[in-house]
Amino acid sequence: MAGPIKKIRMGYIEGAIFENERTYNGKKGTTYSATIGRRYKDKGGNYQSSNSYSRTELLQLEKVAERCGNEIDLLNESRRNGNDDRYDE
Repeated sequence: MAGPIKKIRMGYIEGAIFENERTYNGKKGTTYSATIGRRYKDKGGNYQSSNSYSRTELLQLEKVAERCGNEIDLLNESRRNGNDDRYDE
């Protein structure tokens, strides 16, 4: 899988948007998806991921999720205006 086409970060919370090639009803197209998580360094200095959030991080997660959704909407709108062969999921 290719890396994200865009990253959105707020504090320790990071959202990543991915472009996905799919086939629907025999037609190839592109959809977008997002992953959201919390990254931190452990005592050894190694990066770790977590799906546990403090209250403050939950508020950040909400904002990152909204921004990811907005970015996906913009990507879909942009490609629709370009008349390419991508489709919405």
